[in-house]
Amino acid sequence: MLKEFFSIPIYPDNEKYRHELFRDTKITERSYLLDSHFCKYPVIFLSLKGFDGCNTWSKMEALLCHELASLYNKHDYINDILNDYEKLKFNKIRSGELEYADKVKSLENLSKYLKIYHRRRCIVLIDEYDHPLEIAYRYQYYEEACGFFSSLFGALLKDNDDNLEKALLVGVSRITKSGYLSGLNNLSVFPMYVDKFATQFGFTEDEISILLQHYDKMERLNEVKEWYDGYRAGNGIYLYNPWSINQFIDTNTLKAHWVDTGGTKAIKDLLWNSTEVFKKNTTMLLKGHAIKIGIKEDIDYNVLIQKSNIDQVFWNLLYYAGYLTKDENDDLCIPNMEVSMEWQEWLTNCNSFELDSLLSLLLQGKLSEFKESFHIFIMNALSCHDVLVESNYHLFMLGMFHQAYCRGYKLMSNREAGEGRFDLKIEPTEKVNFKVGVYMEFKVLPKRGKDEKPLNERLQNSANEALEQIKNKRYFSGLPKFTKQCVICGVAFQGKNVCITGEVLNQW
Repeated sequence: MLKEFFSIPIYPDNEKYRHELFRDTKITERSYLLDSHFCKYPVIFLSLKGFDGCNTWSKMEALLCHELASLYNKHDYINDILNDYEKLKFNKIRSGELEYADKVKSLENLSKYLKIYHRRRCIVLIDEYDHPLEIAYRYQYYEEACGFFSSLFGALLKDNDDNLEKALLVGVSRITKSGYLSGLNNLSVFPMYVDKFATQFGFTEDEISILLQHYDKMERLNEVKEWYDGYRAGNGIYLYNPWSINQFIDTNTLKAHWVDTGGTKAIKDLLWNSTEVFKKNTTMLLKGHAIKIGIKEDIDYNVLIQKSNIDQVFWNLLYYAGYLTKDENDDLCIPNMEVSMEWQEWLTNCNSFELDSLLSLLLQGKLSEFKESFHIFIMNALSCHDVLVESNYHLFMLGMFHQAYCRGYKLMSNREAGEGRFDLKIEPTEKVNFKVGVYMEFKVLPKRGKDEKPLNERLQNSANEALEQIKNKRYFSGLPKFTKQCVICGVAFQGKNVCITGEVLNQW
């Protein structure tokens, strides 16, 4: 909408259409703004979203060249005022075949051309300016991406006053110190927690009342408040998530509309590197408590790369991404039901890191997927020298499923139950999402034995024997009454070879 408000209409676009677009909006009540700024500027608009699939720097670079070519094509009308050399460079960028210098200077040169054509300095609008760095960090080419974007935006925004009126960069994370804006000293930053522009980050209570009245949903105000309110901004006001409100109005369904689509991969990856202190604080948050954690102004991806001071950067990412807010005491808390659901999803079905994924598959009774993933994990993680005796496998499995304890389950080994002693048990408590119990029995085969049968057959037989032992000795008889399912697994090892036989019991 900012682009539509500021930009000079180019045929077939026209100012009459623009007036219609803004009809009955609050900004039309401010005639001085319309007279001075409406449809008065050349605008460079560049969106940096959509780089999720760029798992290499070359792919990101290629996609960026495509975006720059598209941007130049939208302004192809200025070609007539360029000299031959400028036309050559202009058309080269339009073709998408760019040398490094062409790419770095592309936005600066476009601002110059637009200034000459329109005889007015440009407004620059950059959407999701932080997204490329998050992707580059995810796929480990951060330094290359950061260096390039630093040059690109440095050329456009620094020492370009002759061609630049104003620039607005919008993103989730504030990364000025560590990112490609580090060389700029003329930036004004407006985060949600300061008073100025605080009401522009979401819908206020009054605006929600107007919307619900208009769509005849006022009776659901309290439910909507529970699900989507709770973001504390400057001036002590609380805001609603605009995206989710619009989705609720369209679908009339209260649920987590604001779901992750890959943009928080850095957050999910960091969960695996978080400390026990972080996990304890997470438990407090999920119980509805606030925690006293200081938030820094900037996100430093170099800290993430070095894996140092992870917790502090983690809290910053969660806060700026909207998964936490501040209460009236400036303590961190989960803002609403919608975000709480996302937290629960992370902690109960976090398929972005391997061990938690294995545990989730097991607790959900997805045995075929668990067997396949477990086999791959064993081959990659174990050394034959680490597991010469059964006790080593036992300790390995116990450590592997330690995450169950962090999720609220009881994790036990070598305890009496039924008519014998189980090797490993995961017992649900009333607070966990999946009321599932797990029993495992381990068998370890020697490298060579009297049995000359093929290894796969011997592993399968031993796994079957272990499973029958669980059933015959009824280890599961002591599970709590609220347990919904019981997963039982016989696991046979020989070196790095493994075979699992399992069943999901709905009654026992």
